[in-house]
Amino acid sequence: MLATTVVIGLGQFGSRLATALVSRKVQVMAIDRRADRVSKVAQVVDRAICFDATDEAAMLEAAVDRTGVAVCALGEDAIQASIMVTALLSQMGVPRIIARSITELQSRILLRVGAHEVINPEQDMGERLAQRLASPGLIDEIPLADNVSIAEVKAPESFVGRTLMDLHVRKNFGLNVVAIRREREGASYVQSNPQANDRIERGDLLFVMGNESDIRRLTDSAKVLR
Repeated sequence: MLATTVVIGLGQFGSRLATALVSRKVQVMAIDRRADRVSKVAQVVDRAICFDATDEAAMLEAAVDRTGVAVCALGEDAIQASIMVTALLSQMGVPRIIARSITELQSRILLRVGAHEVINPEQDMGERLAQRLASPGLIDEIPLADNVSIAEVKAPESFVGRTLMDLHVRKNFGLNVVAIRREREGASYVQSNPQANDRIERGDLLFVMGNESDIRRLTDSAKVLR
């Protein structure tokens, strides 16, 4: 059975990615030229192979060209190899290629040689931490499109005890509340599609969707809505 996702490069980022994908029931083939790294994930992933991913013959023998998604997770000690592997994946016709980048220049090169998407985990994590420090009420945020996101935010103290109808979140902030998460008897409970008469409790986390600047207004707001 062919793996649906190939992870190339089993450093800290690649090995964690492979493990997380498997936990989500994704079939994973893991590749690295270091035998010690391959052995660490061999019991977790569907298939783990030790070879140099810049070797086209080895890649074809492993049927990487027949996978749906390939992630080139090579790190900062293998920038040149990352570019070569990404170009090879593109040449092989892999439908979706995601490449890890360390610098802006590398990102541009990776896109030029065939990557469909480029990620920079260190930069992304830094930006997310900066967002959380700048807006303490913001738990997490997922971009959906240009300037539109779904965010998980702490319900402001001024929301506690009031219903969504009372708060007029869309009118006051331009945001839609798509779910409410709260703790009940030690377990996390998520209510999707909350109703207008649902009342906010202390400690609730709100999933809101809308413009990023409006999300910031909500997380920065300490006023009591009228």
